[in-house]
Amino acid sequence: MLGMPQLDAQLRAAEPQEAADESIRLVRQFSSTHASLASDVALTSMALEGYAFHLTTRAVGERALNSSKPRQPAISNSILLPQHGRQS
Repeated sequence: MLGMPQLDAQLRAAEPQEAADESIRLVRQFSSTHASLASDVALTSMALEGYAFHLTTRAVGERALNSSKPRQPAISNSILLPQHGRQS
């Protein structure tokens, strides 16, 4: 059986090892969490870029479509021009 001084010495020797093991565990956990967050950020960034591209191409497409259509006058010509052949 170990005497008290020997037991104290063993406990003190074990504490740094336990602290080192805990530090390694925490670093690994942080690294895993960091990698997961980095992946989430990358995926979110790609999704936002894709959505921005979609909105941009949609707006450009609508603008091109609208520019190829004949423009309608804001006020109907029938209101401005007198009707021929009709008497009021």
